[in-house]
Amino acid sequence: MSLRLAAQLLAGPPAATVAAAVERVVGVQAQSMPAARLAVRARTAGLVAADADRSLTAGETVRTWLMRNTLHLVTAADHGWLHALFAPLNLAAGRRRREQLGLDGETCVRALAAVEAVVAGGPVGRAELVRRVVERGVRIDPSGQAPAHLVAYAAMSGLVTRGPDLARGEPSVVAGPAVVPAFAGDEALGELARRYLLGYGPAGPADLAAWSGLPSAAARRAFEVLGDGAPEPGAVPEVPAVRLLGAFDPVLLGHRDRSFVLAPEHARLVNAGGGMVGATILAEGRVAGLWRRAGRRVALEPFAPLPAGVRAAVPAEVADLGRFLGEGLE
Repeated sequence: MSLRLAAQLLAGPPAATVAAAVERVVGVQAQSMPAARLAVRARTAGLVAADADRSLTAGETVRTWLMRNTLHLVTAADHGWLHALFAPLNLAAGRRRREQLGLDGETCVRALAAVEAVVAGGPVGRAELVRRVVERGVRIDPSGQAPAHLVAYAAMSGLVTRGPDLARGEPSVVAGPAVVPAFAGDEALGELARRYLLGYGPAGPADLAAWSGLPSAAARRAFEVLGDGAPEPGAVPEVPAVRLLGAFDPVLLGHRDRSFVLAPEHARLVNAGGGMVGATILAEGRVAGLWRRAGRRVALEPFAPLPAGVRAAVPAEVADLGRFLGEGLE
């Protein structure tokens, strides 16, 4: 448990930058930017929430569909080879749903040309993007799921990525960086295994498959390619008394079996269905409950009474959460 928490930067020295934190865990799940910001907070010291958005604007990080066909925040340096590895899988996996939504092959080809023209003018909200694509003669139902699937398709095709959220959390779309893979084929699989072990190890091929969404055979091949190149674990650090983790935290998404950090009897409380993974209290290295914002108050919902040492550490953790968010919390 301690080794995995250290690999996750949840124990031991923190990362100094957003990019360093994101690089360590290969990618932070980011369909919710507030949750992605909290994942960064838990792995760094001294940063603020706006730093995660600034990293996107500055091009240090990229937000796009990668592992598990889900939005992730990754470093710009990693984007090219991760995109090359996962985009073909994700495009194939989404084909049937796109066709159900009226996004057949011909429509998608026409839509991509329109999307490219629109985003050339700078960042644009998703609703505005779709409106302008429709104006260019592409038939899309703007009221359903087609807009989200079109943007994902354009991202997987290398044209766009998601930018920082706009007012009221509206998704933005920006022109994507050039996709220049640093690795390809087996070399990319081996690099994925190496980087995965740096951020999630000790682990095996089944864990890699669960975290990445790769077919089991590809995950096994990744470990075969890596061979003796697996990183050696470092020293076992002291585990912090308490950390307040955001929803979808990587530590709960990185392994086939979460029991090293989450007791099986509490799993349904954290993962209540619909793909949601709640914001959790990590107490002495184990998930000990959930937490939520109630105005300016942080409400803890432990599964059982917290140990005295954990309770004593909670005020400082809440204060740091407030510092990160730029709000006075208690």
